Amino acid sequence: MICQIVNRIRERAGKRLGTLKAYGKAKPELEQLGIKCGRDKFYDVLRDADMLIKPKKTRVRTTDSSAWMRQFDDLRCGFKPTGPDQLWCSDITYIACEEQKLYLSLITDEYSRQIMGFELHSNLKTSGPLIALERALSKRVKPRNRIIHHSDRGCQYVSRDYVRKLRKNGLKISTTQNGSPYENPMAESVNGQLKVEYDLDQVFKTKQQAQAAVLRSIQQYNEYRPHGSLKMRTPCQVHYEQLKDT
Repeated sequence: MICQIVNRIRERAGKRLGTLKAYGKAKPELEQLGIKCGRDKFYDVLRDADMLIKPKKTRVRTTDSSAWMRQFDDLRCGFKPTGPDQLWCSDITYIACEEQKLYLSLITDEYSRQIMGFELHSNLKTSGPLIALERALSKRVKPRNRIIHHSDRGCQYVSRDYVRKLRKNGLKISTTQNGSPYENPMAESVNGQLKVEYDLDQVFKTKQQAQAAVLRSIQQYNEYRPHGSLKMRTPCQVHYEQLKDT
C-alpha cells in the first residue's frame, strides 16, 4: 500500500520526488488509512522496493588538461596575499540551459573575494575566458602590480592567446599541478556560492535568461554579500577601500 501511494504521488509531483518529500506528502493519507509508518519505516519500505531516488551525476567536465602545452609552476602554493590585486583565481563552471550549453568564466581576487571578471559563453574555446580576463584587467586600480593569475591546467588558460595576454599585462602565470580542486579552492568556493546561494544551479530556458541571472548574482555577490572572513564586509568594500589606502 505504501509503495502504491508513493507511486501515485510521484506521478503527480514528478518521478524523482525525494523520499523525505514523498513521506511528507504521503503521511496524511497513511494516517487516514490507519497505517502507522514513521520516517525510518517509510525509508526501509522504499529501499526494499528499490524506490529510493539515486542522485544524478551532473558534473560537466570543463578542464581538458591533455592539451597542457606548457609547464607552469603553482605560485599560489604557500603564497598568502596581503591585499587586493596580488592573486587572481580563474575557473570555468557549467551553467545548465535548455537552449544551449553554457559555461561561466570567472576571475576572483583571492584577498577581497571580489569577482573581477566574468563571461557567459556557449563553448569551451579560449574566447570566453579571454573576455573575462579583459574585464578583470580593466578594473585594476594599480596596473603596475605584479598579479599572480592562478588557474587549473585547462587548455584555455595555457593557450597561446591567453598566455600572451597575461604576459603583455605583466601577470605571473600559475597553474594547478594535478587537477585537484584543492589546488584552486577560491575558484571552487565562489562557483558553489553562486550556484547554491544565487540559484545559478537551476536549468535556464534561454541564454538571455541565464545572462540576466548571472549579472544579477555577481552584482549582489560583489556589492551586498558580507563575508565572515572579511569581518562581515563586502568584497567591493574590502577591495577598493584597501587599495585607496596603499
